[in-house]
Amino acid sequence: MNFEIKTDDLSGAAVAELLAEHLDEMHEHSPPESVHALDLDELRKADIAFWCVWSGDELVGCGALKELDTEHGEIKSMRTAYAFRGQGAGKLMLRHIIDEARSRRYKRLSLETGSTAAFDPARRLYESHGFEYCGPFADYILDPNSVFMRFDLTNPSTVELVDAWVKDWQTKNDSDKNCASGWANEFLFDCLNMKNKPERVWEFILEVYKRELDERVTSVLAAGPVEDLLVHFGPQYIDRVETLAKEDPNFNYLLGGVWKNAMTDDVWNLVQSVRKEVW
Repeated sequence: MNFEIKTDDLSGAAVAELLAEHLDEMHEHSPPESVHALDLDELRKADIAFWCVWSGDELVGCGALKELDTEHGEIKSMRTAYAFRGQGAGKLMLRHIIDEARSRRYKRLSLETGSTAAFDPARRLYESHGFEYCGPFADYILDPNSVFMRFDLTNPSTVELVDAWVKDWQTKNDSDKNCASGWANEFLFDCLNMKNKPERVWEFILEVYKRELDERVTSVLAAGPVEDLLVHFGPQYIDRVETLAKEDPNFNYLLGGVWKNAMTDDVWNLVQSVRKEVW
């Protein structure tokens, strides 16, 4: 099933009905003092971004991100309509919120959810995405009906990095195809230019070049991360690049889109000698 995430202003009747259902269920499973779900007016505040998941004209679910400070966000109002549960909408929304939090340069993401069996599916969803249990945060206090979880946004896995980078470039229009925006691009840039972590970029390259990429994204990979790694850390990585290019025709093809830029002559000469074609 095809789902689409859209920013929402909370003015629609379907959204109001879904959130009312959400609040009713929270009160069904937790005492009033332990219910922290937000109503429509609270979700309209300036520090909260709210999205809905749609399947055509049908509302599938929703989720929100609250800014606690410039480095810390909170997940709120995660809800999937009964008719669409078990079809991946919750995972899609959670990954969207994580990507948004990273794009804002938050360092961590937190949430509160229930501790009873009714909240088992929610806790399993967060656990499966790397959230860890923690103590209360922000204005929360210890409560036997609540559990608290957090997610470190500063060290994405290689797969997360690749997924976000590919998604970002695949969705760009021709007008902005040369704009290296998105948190994944910024993370790679920082690894090479600020954090001196070229191995993260090499791990990224090893994972992403094996994906099924269209011609445009392949060219961005060659002229972007691969070329940048060789510019900044060419002497350290050219042996590995040369070996892989001899072993794997797909990687060899990728080198055909690399240009000298500011590489040293020695590194550039080896690139030219090992690749079989230039495109």
